[in-house]
Amino acid sequence: MRWWTRKRLIGVAVIAVVALGVGVYAVLAADRYGEQISGPTGTYPEPVGTGAPANPSQVLTLVDDPWIVDGLAVQREPGTGLVASDLRTGDQYWSYGRDGHTTARVSTTGGVVHVLWDDGLLVQLDPRTGEPNWHARTDLDRFSEIRVAETVVAVADRPTITAYDLRDGEEVWTVPVPDGCEAAGATNAVLAVGHSIVAETWCESDERAVLRVGADGNETWMEVEPGMDLRHAGDGRFAIVEPHDQTTIYSADTGEVSMVFTDTEDTATYYRGGNGDVLVAYSPLAVDDGDIVYSAWNVTDDAPAWTVLTDGTWRGQGSIHIYDDVAYALRTEHGQDGYRVLVVYDAASGDELSRVSIDLDEHLTAYGAQDTVLDHTELRVQFVRAGEGTVTVTIAEPDLMRRGCDILCIVLAEP
Repeated sequence: MRWWTRKRLIGVAVIAVVALGVGVYAVLAADRYGEQISGPTGTYPEPVGTGAPANPSQVLTLVDDPWIVDGLAVQREPGTGLVASDLRTGDQYWSYGRDGHTTARVSTTGGVVHVLWDDGLLVQLDPRTGEPNWHARTDLDRFSEIRVAETVVAVADRPTITAYDLRDGEEVWTVPVPDGCEAAGATNAVLAVGHSIVAETWCESDERAVLRVGADGNETWMEVEPGMDLRHAGDGRFAIVEPHDQTTIYSADTGEVSMVFTDTEDTATYYRGGNGDVLVAYSPLAVDDGDIVYSAWNVTDDAPAWTVLTDGTWRGQGSIHIYDDVAYALRTEHGQDGYRVLVVYDAASGDELSRVSIDLDEHLTAYGAQDTVLDHTELRVQFVRAGEGTVTVTIAEPDLMRRGCDILCIVLAEP
């Protein structure tokens, strides 16, 4: 009995020492990096739902550039850093900042929060507490991007792509691009596909190429034609799209070609993404009755899957996007400059599942942004991302669509 008591006391002491060590580390880290953490407050907000909603007709919140994880909307706040709020109530759950620094990039992919600071510090946060899990130093520039693959979080800047282990932030590999080329830029796409990072590069010689880096840092360099687009093509695959010509799908793990198909002559569409079963395409030239606005290609059958035609009273606005088993597309109806319509399709059949009218004046007024808009016809409403039971669309100026919300974001969910 005494032996058990003594062993138990030793175990308690060890636990106390470990806990103390963790506490000391947290204090030292906070002091070293100038971190300020407030919260968490209240009960952790669980996800609104699972996957991408088929009928997103309820407005959950109007916010500025939300990054959603579970039931939280994580936002960058000037002078604060990050603020995480309950999607349903808007109540602040935690805040996290650093003295004298501002956030550069944020990601919530994979159920954790990654934030890249203006001094190149990359931090992984636990969304339930707002506390850092680890810190890593990176070579930040103004075009740097964060991408989360299966086992790593990668930072792509102009000269290099560097991957850090998701578990502890240790550097796994660094791949430089050739001299005179850039791996991240104002218009370059950077994708996380399976275990790989795939980046569109630009070179001073005006050559274009795609760089694929696998889980162990092995790389594939693929020269492409100017004007191409780099897109997701389902789990573990990516596509290089040559508009109005052909689409080539690659395995992200091996870099090998999976399939190639050519756009048909009776469409002006080109493919912009998919879910592994189908690829979807959008035509910005479709305006007349009978024109094909959206089309899908069945990857398994290597054949057309479905099309959506306009009757001449509406036109598509931006690409069509697939998340899970549904496809989202925005349209503008003639004579309705103050409205946009979000239409949801079944990704397999193309059947319309729901449509949601977006009243620009109503949302801009509610958010206090009405005075920032001069002309509705020049205003863009663009799909941003879906998941956790929500769809986020953004209202912004046409030239400011690449990095989240310019004016405001609307988070929608099932009623």
